[in-house]
Amino acid sequence: EAELKAQHSKMIAEREASLREEHQAAVADATRRVESEKERVHAEQMAAALRERDESHAGERQMLEDELKARHTELLKERDLAHATALSEAKELHENAQAALTSKHAAELESRTEMLALEKDKTHNSQLVAALRARDEEHAKTLAEREAELKAQHSKMIAEREAELKAQ
Repeated sequence: EAELKAQHSKMIAEREASLREEHQAAVADATRRVESEKERVHAEQMAAALRERDESHAGERQMLEDELKARHTELLKERDLAHATALSEAKELHENAQAALTSKHAAELESRTEMLALEKDKTHNSQLVAALRARDEEHAKTLAEREAELKAQHSKMIAEREAELKAQ
């Protein structure tokens, strides 16, 4: 019986050792599963947090892009307005300069036309004066010749008359 008890004690001790090992293995396995579950949960939480952060960043990025697009559109409008204003001012200056040049050209043309007319009149007057002088000189010469001829005729007639009177 003692042997039986010893065997039984030994079997119980072996069984306890076996149960202890199984328990430790089960605890280790459960611990590994719990840790694995914790890691999985942690990984899911991290993935969820990363997704949330990515979505937040995507939203912020979209908001920034929208703000940049709006600002860019505004800057383009301002630039276009400034360009249109500058172009309008340049066009107005050009038109004013063109009008001033046209007016100046018209005044110069009128002035030169008057000068040419005056010069033409002066030339014409000079030619007319020269022609009148030439005619007057010719007329004076013809008149002097005619007077000389008439004097000669008159002298001849007087001489003939005197000769007639003396002959009578």
